[in-house]
Amino acid sequence: MAEHPLLFFPRAVTESPSRRGGGGTSVKTPSAAEQQARLDDRFRQIAQSFQDLQASVQGMEPEQVIVLETIGDSIEEFAKAAAQVPGLEWLAEMDLEDADPADGFSDPEKADKKLPCRLYAVMSNQQAMTQLLSLWKNWCANPGARAKRNFGPFKDVFVHLKDIRRWDVKDRLAETRVVEYWGENLSYERGQIRFEVELWCRGDEARRRIAYETLSNHIASAGGRSMSQAFVPQILYHGVLVELPAARVRETMAAILDESYTQLLRCEDVMFFRPLAQSAFPGYAIEDKDVPPIEAATAGSPPGGEPVVALLDGMPLEHHDLLEGRLRIDDEDDFARRYQPGQQQHGTAMASLITHGDLGAAGEPIARPVYVRPILMPYEGLNKTVYEKTPDDRLLVDVIHRAVRRIKGTASEPGAARGVKVINLSIGNSWQPFDLLLSGPFHK
Repeated sequence: MAEHPLLFFPRAVTESPSRRGGGGTSVKTPSAAEQQARLDDRFRQIAQSFQDLQASVQGMEPEQVIVLETIGDSIEEFAKAAAQVPGLEWLAEMDLEDADPADGFSDPEKADKKLPCRLYAVMSNQQAMTQLLSLWKNWCANPGARAKRNFGPFKDVFVHLKDIRRWDVKDRLAETRVVEYWGENLSYERGQIRFEVELWCRGDEARRRIAYETLSNHIASAGGRSMSQAFVPQILYHGVLVELPAARVRETMAAILDESYTQLLRCEDVMFFRPLAQSAFPGYAIEDKDVPPIEAATAGSPPGGEPVVALLDGMPLEHHDLLEGRLRIDDEDDFARRYQPGQQQHGTAMASLITHGDLGAAGEPIARPVYVRPILMPYEGLNKTVYEKTPDDRLLVDVIHRAVRRIKGTASEPGAARGVKVINLSIGNSWQPFDLLLSGPFHK
């Protein structure tokens, strides 16, 4: 293996974060009159939709997710401004694909340059939509006037507004590949199909509970069940693991093609329908030539002290000659009992790599033990091939979140390995490669 030089980085210096002005000043924007001519009907249509919903829903105040797409830089403090409007709740923001210049938006130096586009999602009721419409009208009438205290970000939004619309079924399905996932499962599955439903992460516990109950009722009416849920407010995540009979999934796909959407697909509390996130590693036959002789690897001194490296992976062979005494395994979920001899492959390989590096190269093993938290278990595939996979009865975000919480602890719970500074997570979600979102929900 080629030797690479060490890279020396400069000493870290603490500085105050720079503050960018909101509104994307590098983008040429249309006039208020042009914005009004293009978007006024959109605002009115959304306001009218609340009145139509109210007429059809008895005893409830309907809510809808409103999406505002802007051109330019991120709008500073928009979440705080949204909180000033009763009934309006900021939910998320994310980068979208860059947009072509149009509708008066352009780069002042290069007319054909694509422009940054950003999405803001808010949950609104009729009262909040009425006030949002009022803010819009006031800005259109007096675009140069100073915004009321705490409402300045709305003015920035209106200046850079590309579109305003409701979050709809296509948003819940388009980017997650869940339809492809359903189709693949239907090719061999005749029983139940599991997938993830990501709800909008509401700040209020009562509203989260209502959202979960509403979804569970839709799932139950379709013959399925909600198996578990996970709520991680730090990353704005509220996920639910559900399963539906294959026949109902097939009907759902047909409804999507016909655009005759079911109540489940139209549920306002749903942000995304997602494939069940899993990571899988196929087993392989081990030949003697693949394993270096034990004496070729440096045994080194027994490790001491507390772990600084953690491994989240499959169950390793704890008593392998090269790993004996070098691992601190924390098998809280008793994954070990699921393994048969010869199946503990990926975790063993990763534990060896962390502990010894390349077995074909000379070198000392690391001086500390490695903390190991098993998160994979063996499953047998259709062709009898055994895979090490993350559990199919729990949400992957929940598996990882629980594992890290157990390592580092919380204010009320001691950590199992608080000294850990590096966590090795050599897994990935094949249904959601990195593309705008980090294999998961919106992040603050």
